[in-house]
Amino acid sequence: MRSPPSGPLPLVFLHGWLSDGADWREVAGAIDDVPTSCPDLQPAADWPTAIAALVASLPPCVLVGYSMGGRVALAAAVAPGSPVRGLVVVSANPGLTSARDREIRAASDQRLCDDLLNGPRDAFLDAWFRQPLFRTVGEAMRSRWIDERRTLDLARQRALSTCYGIAGQPDLWPALPSLAIPTLLLTGAADAKYAAIQAVMASQLPDTESVILDGASHAPHREQPGVVRSHIDSWYRRRMRPPAPSADDEPRTVPDHSCPTPTSQKARHAP
Repeated sequence: MRSPPSGPLPLVFLHGWLSDGADWREVAGAIDDVPTSCPDLQPAADWPTAIAALVASLPPCVLVGYSMGGRVALAAAVAPGSPVRGLVVVSANPGLTSARDREIRAASDQRLCDDLLNGPRDAFLDAWFRQPLFRTVGEAMRSRWIDERRTLDLARQRALSTCYGIAGQPDLWPALPSLAIPTLLLTGAADAKYAAIQAVMASQLPDTESVILDGASHAPHREQPGVVRSHIDSWYRRRMRPPAPSADDEPRTVPDHSCPTPTSQKARHAP
């Protein structure tokens, strides 16, 4: 049984596909006085095995996840015996609701992984970041993101897609109304698909704040890291302050995946 934390709850940041823990460095590394970690998600045999392993590895914490990592964070939060005490979900979908949709998505993801492994890496990444999901990303930022991913282990990215892809995860929508922990939802206003998904999520979660960021699309933590950090920091300090410790509290350390230091409400739009 996990002991309650004696200090601030750590923030654990989970990355999306085609990335690793460093994707969160500009946000996590700038949050003061709160322990943060940015682990690389580990592929496993399947979704249930991966989520069980993650939940077992976590101390009491606040999970922050983007896209694929947001779905993983949500699954960890609703798991039995979860140590997750608060949740931040950035541009994530709780799940597909029909077997047919999962079948179509599985085939699409398979083709994507084949193209990633067998074609020119830069051409794949350029096309990936030109999707409508990333409509507010300019040429300079897109080039920087492609350059960051030239050292990615592509076989590992395929394994992550196979393990954590939305086609293989349970539909988490039915679990939302009973998720009684503070939750912050973030996405960009220019990502119409995920802004709509977030609106429905906010209507079903019992203790949520929903923020739509103007001038950003699917990856607001990379487009507007300072703005996203400010929203997470403000929400954390309002909602996740720890109770006064008791003499019996025994802190559990956070795994050392330190993030590098860089140089229910209505949805609201944030400039």
